Amino acid sequence: MLAQTSSRTQIVVVVQPEVALSQPAPDTVRVKIRLGPQSQALLWRAESCATVPSDGYRLTKSGTHAVPVAAISGAGGRVCLASTDGALRVSLP
Repeated sequence: MLAQTSSRTQIVVVVQPEVALSQPAPDTVRVKIRLGPQSQALLWRAESCATVPSDGYRLTKSGTHAVPVAAISGAGGRVCLASTDGALRVSLP
């Protein structure tokens, strides 16, 4: 009688949140984003990105988004982005 052997291989893949902001045209901000589970991102305009407003432009899905600058609330020379889970925080000058 032959002994039967089996083996199991397990692969663990960890996907981290990531974002890239660019402004391909004066009236558009491009957001390429990978959000964490149950997370969203907020975009807003300000001179300083220290305070995240509650009325920012909300991104709820990962992907590449072309956001009209006119749709982003606030005033100032910077476009700011922060995720609700705290993993992402970036700005464009």
